[in-house]
This record gives sequence, structure tokens and C-alpha cells, in this order.
Amino acid sequence: MDFLVLGPVEVRADGRSIEVGSGRERLVLAQLLLNADRLTAADRLVETVWTAPPRTAKGQLHNMISNLRRRLGGVIFTRPLGYQVTLDGHRLDLAEFRSLVSRAGAAVEHAESLELLAAAEALWNGPALANIAGDWAESVRASLHAERLAAAVAWLEAALSLGRHEDVLRALPGLIGEHPYHERLRELHMLALVGVGRRADALTEYRGTYRLFAEELGIEPGVGLRAIEREILQDAPPAGWVYPRQLPPVPTILGGRDDLIAAVENDLCRAGPAAPPMVVLVGPGGVGKTTVAVAAGHGLLGRFPDGHLFADLRGMHADPIAPHTVLGRFLRALGVAPAEVPDDPQERLAAYRSRLAGRRVLVLLDDVASEEQVRALLPTFAGCATVITSRQRLTALVGATRWTVPVLVDRDAVELLARIAGPERIAAEPASAQAVVEACGRFPLAICIAAARLAAHPGWTLADLHRRLAAEHGRLDELRVGDLDVRSSIGLSYRLLDLPQQALLRRLAILDAPDWPAWVCDELIGRAADGLLDDLVGVHLVDPRSVDAAGQLRYRLHDLVTEFAAERARAEDAESERDEAVIRVLRTWLALASAADARRGYGLGHARGVPAPQVPASAAAAVACDATDWFEAERVSLVRAVTRARRLGRGDLAAQLALWISGFLKSRNYYDDHERTLRDAWAMVQNDRLRLGLAHALFSAFMTTDRDDEMPVLLSEARMLAQRLGERDQEVRTFLQSGLYAKRRGRLEEAIGWSERALASCREDAPILLVTTSLHGVATAHAEAGRPQMGIALSERAVAIQRTGDAPAMTAMRLLGHGEVLMDAGWHDEAERVLTESLETLESVGNDAAAAVGLLRLGELALRRELWTEAEALLRRALAVFERIRDHSSTAMTLRSLGDLALARERSVDAVEPLRRALAIWQRLGFPLESARTHHRLGLALSALGDEVAGHHSAECRRILLELGLEPACLRLPPLPAFAEVTGPPDHGTRD
Repeated sequence: MDFLVLGPVEVRADGRSIEVGSGRERLVLAQLLLNADRLTAADRLVETVWTAPPRTAKGQLHNMISNLRRRLGGVIFTRPLGYQVTLDGHRLDLAEFRSLVSRAGAAVEHAESLELLAAAEALWNGPALANIAGDWAESVRASLHAERLAAAVAWLEAALSLGRHEDVLRALPGLIGEHPYHERLRELHMLALVGVGRRADALTEYRGTYRLFAEELGIEPGVGLRAIEREILQDAPPAGWVYPRQLPPVPTILGGRDDLIAAVENDLCRAGPAAPPMVVLVGPGGVGKTTVAVAAGHGLLGRFPDGHLFADLRGMHADPIAPHTVLGRFLRALGVAPAEVPDDPQERLAAYRSRLAGRRVLVLLDDVASEEQVRALLPTFAGCATVITSRQRLTALVGATRWTVPVLVDRDAVELLARIAGPERIAAEPASAQAVVEACGRFPLAICIAAARLAAHPGWTLADLHRRLAAEHGRLDELRVGDLDVRSSIGLSYRLLDLPQQALLRRLAILDAPDWPAWVCDELIGRAADGLLDDLVGVHLVDPRSVDAAGQLRYRLHDLVTEFAAERARAEDAESERDEAVIRVLRTWLALASAADARRGYGLGHARGVPAPQVPASAAAAVACDATDWFEAERVSLVRAVTRARRLGRGDLAAQLALWISGFLKSRNYYDDHERTLRDAWAMVQNDRLRLGLAHALFSAFMTTDRDDEMPVLLSEARMLAQRLGERDQEVRTFLQSGLYAKRRGRLEEAIGWSERALASCREDAPILLVTTSLHGVATAHAEAGRPQMGIALSERAVAIQRTGDAPAMTAMRLLGHGEVLMDAGWHDEAERVLTESLETLESVGNDAAAAVGLLRLGELALRRELWTEAEALLRRALAVFERIRDHSSTAMTLRSLGDLALARERSVDAVEPLRRALAIWQRLGFPLESARTHHRLGLALSALGDEVAGHHSAECRRILLELGLEPACLRLPPLPAFAEVTGPPDHGTRD
């Protein structure tokens, strides 16, 4: 169907008109169409249809919508708050009009723009909403007619740029009659008259406009009209005047710059009474500054009919062009005979300004080195305009509009690649195409070169090209074709730096950090950087990114700049100098990490006794903020720092870094980073003390990622190292970890034995964490075995001792264990108090994983209290966290509790699916006791459903308990009627 609002509101299908209905129904349809594909609120429709809505308004509106649906089919949909017309293949003339106007604005060629705008105008069939009356229709009509007028003005400007003056003169009288006070229409009329040689008529038009505005509005014509009159009054151009057309051709391939080009054009059209507009385009080499400037200049050919001057000032070359030389070139281009160009600088400048007086000329100054290089070249007449491109910021050009030209976004970068290399090749390998533009850093110059190489090698695939670009070194060799060379482009900026600036850039390139704060520069060069970073930012070799969570402004190098500067570092700096610079930064990151961990108290204790350097003064402010914010801001850099230290052969430094960041990484659920950094350090470190710390930390990581198969060897080495070092406390930690491992394997008595051995081995002055962990281990192992009463006093004591320390996160963990023991013992009120306190603390410190365990325990407690809705909400919240952070064992635990909830509510059918999922996880992880607990519950659920498989699960439960030597009490069943049927004790007499 065709929906029409640019004229009478109509609906047509197959060329015939469809009856819409009453006037009110037509009004409702019009509102829905004007808001097509979006929700129109029912209240808004009511307010528009009725000035004073009756009580039955909503009902009447519903009836009108029903009538429209009956006549129009399924294009109107009911939404929670209103209604929506969904076009979905249907045509709306307003949407088509706006699309054509938008495409015309983005068109590079005026002829294309003219054709699109003409098609847009042809869609109109009289006044918009012509068959609808009322205030709302009048308001909308005025808005739509303003869009139509703007499109008409754009058509006139495009026609004028193409020299179609007669067409403009034919179109203008009617428009001026409708809009007599529209100054741009009057300007275009005068310009068209001048264009066909009717200068006197143009002046008559101006005088008539002057009288009209003075008599009717009490104002004079604006700047644009007055400027055109002044030009005409000069009667003829100066002797020898020519109309220079020096702009380079519009690039045949533009990618993703339409909005920026339009913005630049708009800025250049803002003629002010005092000074001509000036736009400065800044950015690194190869980003496309000149392309944007030239495209904008060509888009305004009609705006500057007296000429377009262009000069490449070679600002980044060793021999930049002097402004005196450029003035001479411009004067000759403007018609001054070579012999008459003054030699004296002041006379030459005066001649240039006189030549431009009263004219409308666009001056484009490319590759500018400094403000001094261009001041003499700036026009002073308001009818002119200037575009400047530079790798410098040129902040002293006061009054200029400044745009930083960015690299392309992904979509535009791939489109640019496709325009040169061919869309078929890109469509055949979209993933490789994306990888290629990323390897090019989304720099237009680099993408154009890559695409040109593809075009020159039809046998290459995009994957082939990406492999070449992804090589560790040599990417810049691949980004060179003909006279286009990324290395040379960056080299222009590099060669103009002074030696300290060059040295800092080289050091930044070898740092191997995605971004960094300013203090890094001081450490890289071994002294205060003294503004060197700002210098590199000024020439767009370093990009300021954003202020991080710690309040630090972060910087980065573009990938291609990194490649170039790393090449220079390998060529110009000794390897020892490069390594020393990086190690200084790594040691400062280590100092900051240790300070942050000490302030936050993550509590894992793996770095206890591990030395760390003092924080240097240049970086001291970095950890003045919240420690977690600092860790979050620096996480990627810290993780890479461990790998970098290992590659430099500094296993000790890698280990120290890994240990000091391990508490943060684990508590914030960065499990992959946690394990990877520890493994990196473990592979290199030889120092026994550091190696022992890593063994403890790795065990903690393996607990999280369920790598039980690697734990025995690790535990064995840890015990051996602790004994060799004579470290009693560290040996106690190995006892505790052995107990944890035994508990995971279902060997609960062995777990209790290890934890009691640890507790007995603690010295009087043992660290608090060691003592409380030992107490916690014994208490929870008793609870696991079905003897929670034996653990209450122990877990309570663990909490009391932990409170004397300054580690709120660890106190919360001890409360979590105590609450679990209390719940198993049936002390529900006390368990709720303890678990709630624990959860509040864990949420406040941002430990999502432990907080989710708190939610799980509170959910299990609500289940025991038969608070079904509350229990389900808590368990679902916990499950979402565990699945997000990929904590498999906790996921299985929560699924099993959801199964318990379903069984308790006598919904056995709902219990089967979560229990089966839990069992699959436990079996994959190899946790026998947890599997037995889940088998038993599945047996109960399936037995209630009459499923014969129930017996298999019950038998499996008995078999596992028999093998582990455990009693049914260890199944940890909620004390509810649904769980009263407990698997009988294993028949120990059947064993040999």
C-alpha cells in the first residue's frame, strides 16, 4: 500500500484509493503515519482528537483503531502504551521524501543532488495534510512545509552551482511570493540575475527587498544580501581579474566522511560581519584531512564564485613553503602579472588583501606547520573563507572552528576497502576484511594502500593479506604501493620532533600497553618528561583517550605509529637501554599494585612477605583514589606487565607482579587473567620463596577454575618448598589446601584431619588469616559430613578472630561460612543475620562471586523456611552471576538448590531439568560427593513421577557413599517433608 500525507491524507493499493473513514479516523491515521515505525502514545492521540476528551475517549479511540485495521489490514499494531503503524514494505511518501533529501545532501556531485531533490519535490501533491483541519494539523503542516522549502533552497543552490541560472530564475518567483521575507531566496535571485548578466536587475531586486524589509519588518537586509550588493556595485572585476580554480579534484573514493564534510561546509557558510569563517582540520598523517577539506571545498563552489585558491605548505617536510612564496603564487593566480608582484613582504601582503576585497574566494591551505606560516595568507574580507589542514593543533588561530579528523569506524573502513578492492572480494571474506581494516588501524591511507595491493594481486585472498599485515614486524613494508607509503607519512612527523621527543615516542612504542597514564613517560626516560607528552599529543602521534576510573587521563599510540616507532627503537636504541626503560615502568606498576592491594585488603595473602619497591613521587597520585578503581583502570596493563617481565627474563619481577595483583583479579572474577599471570610467572621464577607464593596462588586459581587434576602435584611441590624454606606458616597453608582438595574429592574425614593439623600447627603469632582459615576448614568439613553442631563454635571463633584484623572482605567470607554452618544446624534466625551482614559487605567491596554465594545461601535458608517466592528470587539472582562469571561448581550448586525448591513445592516435574544439569556439571568436574547428593534428589523427583530410572539414581548415590565411607547425613537435605525419604545407610557388610 501507498500512504500519502504530502497533500491530502490518502491510502492507495494497486492504484485505487482505499476509504479511510471519518474525519477523526483520518486524523488518527495521520498521526500514526507521521510517527511510522514508532510508538504513538494513546494519550497523545486522545489529546489531539479531542480538545476536551470525554470519559469514553479511550474506548472511542480503540473503536477507531479497529475500524482502520479492518480497512487497511495488519499495519497497525497495539503496544502496551499506544499504537504503531509498521510500514514493513509499504510506502510512505514523507519517508521517501526525507530519504531523497538526505541522499541529496550526501551526494558528491551537484547533478546527482539536483536529480534527487527534483524527485523529492515531485512527491508533493498540494499542502500537507490538506484534508485535515485543526491546530495540530496546522502545526504539523507548517513544519513539513519548512522541510519542503529547505529542499527547494538546496535544489536552487545546486542548480546555481551548475550554472543553470535560467532554471533558478524560473523557479524563484513562486517561492518568493510564498516566502517574501526569506533572505536566502532573495540572495539566490540576485546571484542568478548576475549569472545571466542582469546586474541592474539584481540591484533593483536588492532595493525592492530593502524597502520591503524596512517597511514591513523595520530591519535592513542581512549580511549576505548586503555583500552581494557591494560586489555588484563594484561594476566590474579589477583589471586582469581571473577566477582561479585551484582545488585538487574531488577524491573518487570517499569513506565515512559525509557528516564531517557537511559540518565543515556548514561552518564555512557562517559568514560573520567581522571576520571570514576559518575551519582547521587536524589529525595524524594519513587520516584524510586533505580529502575532507577538498570535498568540502567542491561542495561550496557556488558559495565562492570568485575563485578557489589552494597551496600545499609542506609543513611536515624539511623545507616548508614560506608564506611570502605562497602570496606570490596566489597573486599570480588572481591575475597579477608576474612582473607586477611586489617583492617587499608588506607590499605583497597588501596587494593580496586588496585583490580579495569584496570578493568571495575560498582559500585552502594544506599541511600547515604553524600559525605563523598561515597568518599572512588568511583573507580578511567577510565574503571569503579559509580551510586549513595540519598535524599540529594550531591553537593560536583564535576564532577558528577546529575539527579533529578521526580514523574510520568499522563499517566505513570496510566499505572503503570494498570500493577499491571490489565488493565481491569483501563479501566473500567478511571476517578477514574486518581483520584487514583493524590491522590498518582504520586509517584511510593504510586502507587505500591495502586495497590497492589487493587489486594488484587478484590471486591474494583477504586472509593472505591479513597474515602479511599481522606479522610481528614488517607491517609497514606491506602498507606501501607506488608513491603511497604509511611509513613515510608517519616519518614526516617523526623527523620534525626534537631528540627528546623522538626518544619518548620510541620508548612508548616498546612498552606493550594498550594505554597508559602520564607518569609512565617519566619512568620511560628516567626523568621528568617536562611536557614532552603534550608535544607528542600536539602533533597527533599520541592520542589522549579519556579519564579512567582512577581519575587519570590515559593516552595511547595508534597501532601504525607504534609499529613505526618500534622500528626506530630497534634501529636507534641499544637493547639494554630499551629493557631498562621498560623495567622501570614495570617496577613502578609493581609498587603501585602493592600499595593498592595493601590499602584494599583483598585478603588472599599470596603476596605476604613479597618485596615491592617504593612508589616514585611522579606516580604517587595514581593510587590516591579508591584502590579497586585503580586496579580496574590498570588491569590490562598489569596483566601484560607480567608477560613482559617474563619475556625480559625477569622471572622475579613477573612473580612479584602476579602475586600482588592476584587478590584483585580473583575477587573481581577475572579468572582467565588470574590463572594466566600466575602460570606465566610460574614458568620462569626460580626463587623458592616466590615459587612457594605462586604455588599457593595457583592452587586458589585452580579451585576457581576446577582444575583438580593439577592440584596434587602443586600441593606436593608447595609442601616441599615450605619445608625446605623452614616456613611454618607456609606449611600450614599447604595443610589447609590439602584439606580443601580432600573435601572437593568427597574425602571429608581426611579434610577434617588436614584442617585440624593446620589449626594445631599455627603458632601463637600466626597471621590472623591462617588461623581463621584453619577454623573455617574444620567447621565447614563437619557441616559437609552432616555434623554442623560440631562446627558452630569453630566458625563463630573464626569470625571473632577475623574481626580483629583490618580486612572486611575476609571477615565477610568468614561470616559466609559461619552462616552456612548455622543454617545446617537449624539456627535460622542467627544464620539470616550473619548471612545478611556478609552479603552487604561483599556487595560493598565489589566481590560479585562471593556475594552470589551469599545470595545462594540466603536462598537456601528461605527454602528451609518455606518462603518459596523469596527463595526462587534469590537463587535466580545467584545463578545469573555464576553463569556470567563461568563459575561451574557454584552454578551446579545453585541448580541443585532450584531442584530442591521444586521438590519442596511438590513440583517434581520442575525439579528434573535443573537437577540433571547440575549432575552433568558435577560429573564433568569429577566431584563424587556432589554427584551423589544430586543423584539422590533426582531419584526422589523421578520416583514421584513414576519413572523407573529413579532406582538407578538412588543406587548410584548409595554406591558413591559406600566408596567414600560416608553416611546419608552428608547429603545435606533440607529438613522438609519432601526430603523425609532418605537413602538408607550404605551396607558396609557387602565389602570384602
